[in-house]
Amino acid sequence: MLKSYLKKVYETANRGDAREESYYSILEALLNEYKDSVGRKNNHITTLPKKTEAGNCIGSAEVGHGRAFS
Repeated sequence: MLKSYLKKVYETANRGDAREESYYSILEALLNEYKDSVGRKNNHITTLPKKTEAGNCIGSAEVGHGRAFS
């Protein structure tokens, strides 16, 4: 799982034109694979969640039942 993630990050970085957002889908795939492997089938990942009253940091990912990880 992690080896595949790092390979994709390396390939994206090697293209030379990647911005921060270029890596979001790679991280999302890793998180989805992990959550499935630990049996968290009902959780979801939102790569760029909309702003909430609590506020979200730029580049944060919201996982599961509204718990945000930055």
